[in-house]
Amino acid sequence: MAGPSSPTTPSSPFDDSAAVVQSMLTGFAAGGAAGGSWGALLAVVRGEPVAFYAASVGANVAVVSAAYVTFHEIIAKRRGKRDLTSYVLPGTITGGGLLGLVGSPIRAVQGAAAGSALGAGVFFGLKYFDEWRQATAIERYIAKYGPDAIHDLPSHAAASSTPFQAPAISSIGLQGLIPSFVDIPEDEIEARIQARLQQLLQDDIATKTGPE
Repeated sequence: MAGPSSPTTPSSPFDDSAAVVQSMLTGFAAGGAAGGSWGALLAVVRGEPVAFYAASVGANVAVVSAAYVTFHEIIAKRRGKRDLTSYVLPGTITGGGLLGLVGSPIRAVQGAAAGSALGAGVFFGLKYFDEWRQATAIERYIAKYGPDAIHDLPSHAAASSTPFQAPAISSIGLQGLIPSFVDIPEDEIEARIQARLQQLLQDDIATKTGPE
């Protein structure tokens, strides 16, 4: 997974194409499910046919999601990093392009602006969500092993200096979105904490070592 300023792992054109297609299908399915649910809710509120609204809204959101995720993957791989630009630019292209095809140039500009704002929202949403998960992992570690075990963690200054590494959209798992009231086995929580601590330690070592 590439950070904002670090190059991505070299891969073959076939692997890149397969990853883009996989991301497109993921975006299409997720967008269709979210759009269909929203359309069904609107239909119930407005007293309209549920099937028609769910299919219509679901199809539209699925197309927009697939287009955005596809452009995001292509731009991120071409630039070799996932940063704010690789999230905002796909939104600009998707919003402006789709509304430009079905509307006027003014609508295209409005769509580009809305898409850019949405892309920025996705980036910062992932950024703060990642910071929240990191803080939660440390809190659980201290609660389990006590405050004396905090010396095993990287220093706060070193950890905070590590740039945010935005994940590939297709790699975001549903496990990370499970609400806190869902009962998760202690073994799984422990495994997640240890994995996160290992990643923090590796980031700390990489920050202190720097490029040779």
